[in-house]
Amino acid sequence: MLLHGVGRFLTGFAIALIAFPAFAQTEAPTAKEDSVGSRARPDYDPLGIESRDLLTSMGLAADPFTGSFLIFPKADVGFVYDDNIYRIETDERSDKILRFSPGVRIQSDWDNHLLTLRAGANIGRYQDNGSEDYEDFNFGGSGVVDLTERTSVGGGISFAKSHTDRASPDDSGQGIPLTDTFQTTYRLNAAFKGERFSFRTDGEWTVLDFDDAGPINNDDQDRDEYRFSFRVGYEFLRGTTLFVQPSYKLVEYDQSLDDGGRQRSSDGYRLLSGLEWDISGVTFLKIGAGFLEQKFDDVLFGTVSGPAFTVDFVWNATDLMTFTLELDRTVEETTLVNASGILNTKWSFAVDYDPLENLIFTLGGSMKNEDYEGVTREEDTLRFHFIVKYLIHPEWVTEFRYQYEDRDSNEIGESYKDNRWLAQFTFRL
Repeated sequence: MLLHGVGRFLTGFAIALIAFPAFAQTEAPTAKEDSVGSRARPDYDPLGIESRDLLTSMGLAADPFTGSFLIFPKADVGFVYDDNIYRIETDERSDKILRFSPGVRIQSDWDNHLLTLRAGANIGRYQDNGSEDYEDFNFGGSGVVDLTERTSVGGGISFAKSHTDRASPDDSGQGIPLTDTFQTTYRLNAAFKGERFSFRTDGEWTVLDFDDAGPINNDDQDRDEYRFSFRVGYEFLRGTTLFVQPSYKLVEYDQSLDDGGRQRSSDGYRLLSGLEWDISGVTFLKIGAGFLEQKFDDVLFGTVSGPAFTVDFVWNATDLMTFTLELDRTVEETTLVNASGILNTKWSFAVDYDPLENLIFTLGGSMKNEDYEGVTREEDTLRFHFIVKYLIHPEWVTEFRYQYEDRDSNEIGESYKDNRWLAQFTFRL
């Protein structure tokens, strides 16, 4: 079954590469580059370590290849207070958590092409609830080859160990150890951008392996997910592009039947068409609408389908303030008994304000509706956050964050409220 799925995925991707010119990963839209959260800050951005200098200090010779990289190490140390660590409705338990997140990014410093390597970890230690301690990590690499000024191809591979969030319906619950997840992801992309027309193809293969959690068998969550998308755009006015973007998703579970005797493998599509508008570095708007559908191998599971839409809006109202808004609808996986999938609709907003070049305030929030297909369960999750980030100088950053989360579920015992406070210090080069 796995080889069959891989074959279908690679065949479709190969056809796309043959049928259309290749396209590189496009640069970020100008309005997004100029936003408060993304703009360059030369006096406070990390400088990195030049590989040639590092090799020379170690007594090693640097050739044109090994000497053409920039190395960006960093380490975050954070202190968190969480008043509901298990995300439960009653008898909440609070705790203090020490977080340590080291990482490094190595990026080529070439005139053409791009190679990036990354590695990092996220380690958490609870003061009173040691069973919630975690050690997550990730590493990988990606690259882009510029075939011409207008065409390029790219790809990458990454590996990560993470854990299922206590708020997830697939979490085993309080009193059961955390569920560790191992994820390997392979990506390919190709694109072309002409004077008027642009094309882009993206392919992704993700392998998910869930460890058992104490007495809970999680093998029935193990699966391979294949995603393929293609986008064609036509810029009929300067900065204004019409686009069509179909995508295909194939999910194949390692076990033909889960622990409840259901076949969870599925395949489906999402078709979007819309408009992208990017004018003078001030306003970026992407809006699309269409239809989505996901069919399951089990005849007892109904098809998840409905209208699809996406919105991505960035407005640099002034030099000091940026407004962003996002809206999206997707179909997500779940192994909840009798539920085939989750129709996930989410919108989010943020306001970024920097009265000083090195002081950034962020106020934001989101609303997510999760409609579980096949059962009556439905949930609305509201999140709100406030962030203050102070860039002391290129090597030191401090951050304070408050987040409030409120889930309203029609399932008894699944609603909760949670408050989290974070103080974080970052050292980087």
